[in-house]
Amino acid sequence: MWAAALAWGLAVLASVIYVASSLIHHPPESDIRGLLPDAGTPQAEKALRAELARRHENTLTLFVSRPEAKDGKVRGGAPVDLQAEARKLAKVLDEAASKLEPALRRSAQADPGRIEAALREAAEAQMTLADEARFGAMSAEALGASALSAAASPVAGAVLDFFHDPQRFATRWAAERLATSPLTALYEDASGTVLARRQPDVLAVLFETGGAPVAERERLEAAVAELETTVRAAFPGMEVMVTGLPRFTLHAVGTAEREMTVLGGVSLAVSVLLGIWWFGNLRTLCAMVLVTLSSFAVAAAAVIGLTGGIHLIALVFGTTLIGITVDYGAHYFCQRLGRGEDAPWTQLKKLLPNLTLAFLSTVLAFGTMALAPLPGLRQMAVFGAAGVAAAFAGVVLWLPVLDVRPIPFRERTRKVAVFLAKLPSVDDLQPAVRAGLIVALAVFVLWGASGLRLTTSLYELNNAPQQMLLDAGRAATLSAAPSISQYYLVTGRDEAERLAREEALERALYEKRGDPAFAGIGLVSEADWFPSPARRAAVAAVKRDVCAKTNLTVEPMLGAPLACMGAASPHPAADQRLKEALTALLPPTVSTPEESASLVLLTGVTAKNVKAAASLGAGIEGVHWRDMPADITETLTLYRDRIAVLLGAGFLLIAVVLAVRFRKEAWRALGPTATASLLTLGLLGAMGESLSLFTVLAGVLL
Repeated sequence: MWAAALAWGLAVLASVIYVASSLIHHPPESDIRGLLPDAGTPQAEKALRAELARRHENTLTLFVSRPEAKDGKVRGGAPVDLQAEARKLAKVLDEAASKLEPALRRSAQADPGRIEAALREAAEAQMTLADEARFGAMSAEALGASALSAAASPVAGAVLDFFHDPQRFATRWAAERLATSPLTALYEDASGTVLARRQPDVLAVLFETGGAPVAERERLEAAVAELETTVRAAFPGMEVMVTGLPRFTLHAVGTAEREMTVLGGVSLAVSVLLGIWWFGNLRTLCAMVLVTLSSFAVAAAAVIGLTGGIHLIALVFGTTLIGITVDYGAHYFCQRLGRGEDAPWTQLKKLLPNLTLAFLSTVLAFGTMALAPLPGLRQMAVFGAAGVAAAFAGVVLWLPVLDVRPIPFRERTRKVAVFLAKLPSVDDLQPAVRAGLIVALAVFVLWGASGLRLTTSLYELNNAPQQMLLDAGRAATLSAAPSISQYYLVTGRDEAERLAREEALERALYEKRGDPAFAGIGLVSEADWFPSPARRAAVAAVKRDVCAKTNLTVEPMLGAPLACMGAASPHPAADQRLKEALTALLPPTVSTPEESASLVLLTGVTAKNVKAAASLGAGIEGVHWRDMPADITETLTLYRDRIAVLLGAGFLLIAVVLAVRFRKEAWRALGPTATASLLTLGLLGAMGESLSLFTVLAGVLL
């Protein structure tokens, strides 16, 4: 048996090395999307989501603004010289750079000047939907009057001169594109750009993390704290926020680490203290701890090997293994207490049937979790089942080899045994008392269970602090940033068809102008900037017609025809330069020989108008609404119900196994677990708690 013990030891050592190497190169995943099923999600959408997440996973934004009052309105104050404040902020950040870098550095991912130059170049062949509808229906006389009015009131920053754009189509199109974000470049230096907006006065600066937030957590947290402290000191009385996806990642990682430390540390400490008190033998205690730690290593290796990685929530869940696996070693050594005359292998053979039953029943319980198509739950199931299997193997293969000395009964152990033996059992109770206890239990459970609320929410997975959520919401309002969790997936056989469908979505929103249900909603799409061939042809036709009608009035007065008579054609080079300038701002797209797909992002979506936003794509082929928070909540609800059913089925299956093993006495084995489960439900209901997916998972542990 020494050979088997040594082989198992080498397997555990290999697991430890494998886990350590994997976690060094691939830290545990913290994104809640890693817990969710992706079966049925189109491959193109997976790629688009991944690209969208990649753009935000390392980006933080610093906001400096007047603080909000309790009514949500921005407090007033003396007029602010934003230009001077922007220069001051840039100077403060430059002076603090040595303390922030390399964990945090200013981002130069977007060049506003380059974008504006490329935009003006590409605007000649463009037209807004509003201009197309308005000017396409105007008479020659009205068009002439409009052009003369435009000539008499020149606009600063016009994209084209009067002869090339008498109706200012290009200027309005460029202005509409630039207005998609209220933040504009105000001050630029070698380190980056300070963005600003008016009403309310806000300064904003983009930062990039120096590495993955998970890997650089401590340095990044220190850098963010230093940034907030430095800017608050330089701008007293102003609201300073640093928000972005990395902050949520840092919170999730920090919370998971604290929970693992507290839960794991407390569980291990209690197990150690109990082992010392009960057995009074350091060698026995070390053997029990060895089995527990080895089971954790094997469980982690199994998850990484089978799923390609491990999520933080699986590691947190894995701390429950400490309490479960320590029982296996405890069972063995309890069997050995006071039986020094028997060989370890003899005692193991006596214990093996019950130990095997405990092992199989626990694996069956974890198996219910593996049936749910949620990657996160499957990781937990694999972790639990593999850990219990490793504990079983450790007890069977290691403990008889390590158990070389008898373990005597301690006096304190004898006293506890005597006390437990004197406690009344169910058999000792009078029938009336026994019936009364059963009725009382049933009444309490029914009363408590009636108060259980069935609720499932995304926030079960990402329990971020309320202030962090409020900051993210305010930042989205200040920057008019599009949502990355609610969007439209648009597909087509090729790029032209896909762009045409994006335009149909844009037109659907345009037709809803004035409808209060759609107030505040905006769309961000590639078609905003680069129309489909059909749209370009339609715009060119409208512009030629408008120019010809306008020319009837203007040429006699100016003595020369307008230069727009030929209508500008698209310039591929200009489009390419604009696309390169907008790389970080355009929604992601992906194309294959069979399909072209993109995301159309939304701005201004709230709980009040989200249903209206979802209705825009109705009836448009190839346009699919996605609401990630709602989808996640629906998924969690579905699998809460499924796990509850599977838990009931698992309970019945274990009852069958116990009946086979213990026959008429099986109810004694199942009774404690059934009573504990029912009392837990009653207690949760009495406390006003909700029955969620993770509450049901706790039932699996019971």
